[in-house]
Amino acid sequence: MIQDDERHSQPQEGARLEGPGETDGPTEEGSPEDRAGAHFLPQSGPSPDEGDDQAESPQDKGGETGDAAAAEDAAGNEATTLSPRDANDDEDWDNDLPPLDVAELPVGLLPEPERRPSPLARFRTALHNAAGGYLTTIITYGFPVVLIALAQRVSHDPRYAWMSLVELVLLWSLTNLLVKRLPRVAGVVKGILLALFNIQQLVLLFGGTYVSAIMLSNLGSIEDIQGGAGLYALGIAALVLLTFLRTRGVGKRGVADYAVLAGAVVAWGIAGASMGWSYSPLVSYPLVLQETQRNAAFAENVKNGHGDAGKFYHDGVQGGIDKPAEAQALGQTPNVVLIFTEGLSQSVVEDPRSLMPNVASYEQRSLDFTNYYNHTFATYRGLQGQLFSGEQLGNLDSSNYVSLQGILGLNGYQTTFINVEPNNSDFTSYLNDLGFDQVITEEGVNPEGGAQSLSDRQAYEYLLKTMEEQNGSGKPFFIAMYTVGTHATFDSPDKRFGDGSDPELNKFYNADYWFGQFMSEFQNSDLADNTIIVFTADHASYVDMGWNQAFPDYQRAFGSLDRVPFFIYYKGVKPQKVDAQGRNSLDMAPTLLDYLDVSAPNYFLGSSLFLQKDPSKYLETTFWQEGIIRSTATGQIETMSQADQDKVTATLQEYFAAKGTTSGGSGSNDD
Repeated sequence: MIQDDERHSQPQEGARLEGPGETDGPTEEGSPEDRAGAHFLPQSGPSPDEGDDQAESPQDKGGETGDAAAAEDAAGNEATTLSPRDANDDEDWDNDLPPLDVAELPVGLLPEPERRPSPLARFRTALHNAAGGYLTTIITYGFPVVLIALAQRVSHDPRYAWMSLVELVLLWSLTNLLVKRLPRVAGVVKGILLALFNIQQLVLLFGGTYVSAIMLSNLGSIEDIQGGAGLYALGIAALVLLTFLRTRGVGKRGVADYAVLAGAVVAWGIAGASMGWSYSPLVSYPLVLQETQRNAAFAENVKNGHGDAGKFYHDGVQGGIDKPAEAQALGQTPNVVLIFTEGLSQSVVEDPRSLMPNVASYEQRSLDFTNYYNHTFATYRGLQGQLFSGEQLGNLDSSNYVSLQGILGLNGYQTTFINVEPNNSDFTSYLNDLGFDQVITEEGVNPEGGAQSLSDRQAYEYLLKTMEEQNGSGKPFFIAMYTVGTHATFDSPDKRFGDGSDPELNKFYNADYWFGQFMSEFQNSDLADNTIIVFTADHASYVDMGWNQAFPDYQRAFGSLDRVPFFIYYKGVKPQKVDAQGRNSLDMAPTLLDYLDVSAPNYFLGSSLFLQKDPSKYLETTFWQEGIIRSTATGQIETMSQADQDKVTATLQEYFAAKGTTSGGSGSNDD
């Protein structure tokens, strides 16, 4: 007899049966349990389930099976001896066996359950085998090509695309060689390098540049770009799914692999030398690390340095204009309202689609400063930098230098900052350190704007309410407010531009609408008789995918730097344009104080725009943020020479080192 799991392949004559209970010859008949445990069939007697079929002789069964077996033996096949039951009831053999108690089987003979691959595993296998086995390879390297093409539409700089393509060919040639020789190593190398490569493409697509020190320093405000969370999540999911697919080598293994890799290395070196390594996705990582280390060293030098505040001290605000007669009509100390609009470039105001008709209209009717640039980027730096006419080393650093609000406070003004982000603890603490008499927010109002901020409608309504309340206090007021509705990735919660399909256009149109509503109510109130409105931005508009889709024809030489609006409006003002000649927002505070005919000792880095441009005051035409330096001295955005950059760096290092040696609002020098 044969074992039940070998019933179709009995060993040839003379072969030893393997398995528990085996012998070389006949054995004593054991109990049914012993025979079942050894997987032998019963030697005699019908099984409980066999009935009368077991008693039939071989002759009673058809002989066709025996003839077939003989034919197979004659053909040279392995000889197989079949029992009568084998010959006639092959298909029902398992059903005719005595029932086995699996629990009584020896542990080593328990039947193994059938293992079927998961649907995901079957899908991956099918995907890997498709297109001759190259489909996953095509997808893995086709995905970054698509990202490069999309990112090009954002950057508008072909050097990013060309350098990325050359580097991608280098990555492929390297992994193509490794996968044929060291497949396990190839998978790890390909996964790491291609993931880093694709991350840079996604950042370029969504942010307009590769990962930078500026981005890393602003990670604390990442919730402010939550409007693009859906796109970011989609990009990350695609990166994870498409970057780590299995790939296979192309071509036969040979010397050609080394030749292709060598050619790719040479092409990569030439591209980097000619276009600049900052355009390389992978080399940008060590460059950012180097930049971060350089900034850390700069900060350490500032910490250990001993700056001379006297080099930045001024006895007063140098005047370039006497207060005009129409401004004198507002009184000796008119109220002042300063509106910082989030991320607004002058190009948006000038857009021919009339995105901001109200701002454009008031700008034309105001004292308007043209060719005027932001001096830094990010809100924390932009607000403090303008109010103190100074630079800022860290986003949340406080300043001990003299400020616009400090000087106005010394001249009898009540100073207030309206906080439109009351749920942002970092921003609230930052505002509290600016030295205003009070930082206020509207109580009991559900924020309708992005990132739990007041919408522009709510902000302007609260501003007017605050102005009306403070107008009867008997003291002139200085109220500053920052509106957040035009932040990158936000959409309008209220008004829509055109068909409303473009969030970028909607947010600017919405901000303009509520500014127009505010100004209309202001004009019709008694406030217009003694109040000056100053309109500007914290910094230029942020260049990202949304910006480039909305403004495809507007090219910028450097994404963080652009012309920004700055105008002064009040009842009876004579429209006038003043060419700033490339000077920047460091000049906002001294310009406003000059116009108000207010002066006090200060440490301003900027000066009044009513003065003639002084080339020796190079910080007025320098964009600086964490070691990134650009010049607007010619009215165009340009890169400084290394000697000029070193001069700027040395000046700012001394300025930051001297910050702690001055008094906050008094204008006195403690040296």
